[in-house]
Amino acid sequence: MSKSKIIAKEPFYGKSKTKSGKPAKIGTKITNSDGEIKVLLTPSGKGAKYASELKNGKRYTNSGVVKRYNNGKPLELDSC
Repeated sequence: MSKSKIIAKEPFYGKSKTKSGKPAKIGTKITNSDGEIKVLLTPSGKGAKYASELKNGKRYTNSGVVKRYNNGKPLELDSC
């Protein structure tokens, strides 16, 4: 299996704002030559994702979409 080449990189912004009022960059959106799009989070982006998962009790993808079971029901966090 060979790796696909990266053809595009663009910043990925979250809903939160920086101190100056600009949208906070929480990651990078990568597009491969085979059309696959991935989001790579920064450490602050990982923290923001984890905080929103704890707040809402649901699991999210790196791009901010709710993860779902095959039947369409949202994945919820397990309580310990």
